[in-house]
Amino acid sequence: MTIVYPTSLDSFSNPTGSDKVNNTTDALKHATQHADANDAIEALQAKVGIDASTPSATKVLGGDGAGQSTWRTVKTEDIDATDKSGSDATIITGTAGTNGNASQWNADGDLVDGQVMPASDIVGISDTQTLTNKTIGVSQLSGTVAIANGGTNASTQTEGFDNLAPTTTKGDLVVHDGSDNTRVAVGSNDQVLVADSAESAGVKWAAVGTLQTNKVHLTTSDTTASGSTSETSLGSFTLNGNTLSTSNIVRVTFFLTGGNLRNGGSDHAFKVKYGSTTLASHTLGETGASELSYTGKVVLNLYGNGGTSAQESHSELHASLGPTAIGSGASGISNTYVVATGSATEDSTTNLDIELTVQYSVTAGSNTVTCSAILAELIS
Repeated sequence: MTIVYPTSLDSFSNPTGSDKVNNTTDALKHATQHADANDAIEALQAKVGIDASTPSATKVLGGDGAGQSTWRTVKTEDIDATDKSGSDATIITGTAGTNGNASQWNADGDLVDGQVMPASDIVGISDTQTLTNKTIGVSQLSGTVAIANGGTNASTQTEGFDNLAPTTTKGDLVVHDGSDNTRVAVGSNDQVLVADSAESAGVKWAAVGTLQTNKVHLTTSDTTASGSTSETSLGSFTLNGNTLSTSNIVRVTFFLTGGNLRNGGSDHAFKVKYGSTTLASHTLGETGASELSYTGKVVLNLYGNGGTSAQESHSELHASLGPTAIGSGASGISNTYVVATGSATEDSTTNLDIELTVQYSVTAGSNTVTCSAILAELIS
């Protein structure tokens, strides 16, 4: 038969033990069998080429284009450029890398030497691994981390803080209670934040009124008391709780006008009160036979004495004789300047009244005085 290898594979007829050497079938004749085998061997030698070499592991049999072949390592030029890629079906080529470095793909689809790997273990694909001393770029991160996993469950700073903050209502505050950040609910209108170590958060909202300014109170309307031996109020105002605190000082001035002293030894007794406590009593007396006019003021300095239930006071009565005497006869005023001190144990954290009263020793319509204004100031 005519050999067709290497164009295609030959199909030989194999003789059996009963076939004769000079078989009537040409393909089974002894001479034909040897001729076919010789032709096939020659065709195989021509295909493989010449040059002695020994096959070994990781080697391939390659030709040199000049009729020779040898067992050697695969070279880049052995592979067509169209076969260089990272798919599973083709061979991957690349340059020699550096020990400890990671390889990376280049624009040609080849593996080349890449970045230096960290000395510690490379992070694998397990979702339970702990990252230690690993730097992750921002561009490599996506999505959000749940609060239960130590994140904010948000993608912006504002949303993240809102998710973590304990506040719930407009005006709420975040304070530290010594262990954790906690919420202090917003107070009522006009309250201010006061430090208080007795509170779990260390602060609280309290009504302090106009403590932010020196003027605590001002009244300019007239209050007149006349002709009675009963104690009568000349004016009062409410001092807001916590104004005195433990050491603050409030100065209160009651301005007196239109005062008349009836002749015949009449007295005007003024009392200064804080809450239910009378702090001081000042008496203005007439020593002559004439009725006299006067103006004046009562000044009270009230301060916290080391606690919210301990107060001390210093008060003064100032009186000036009017320009003319009313009626006739010798006249004069005693006690035109009187000083007194006092104390109280009122709860200054609550709202309490400060009041000035007057009481006449003689019932007479000519006994009269007017409180024209009350000014209260925070001194310290």
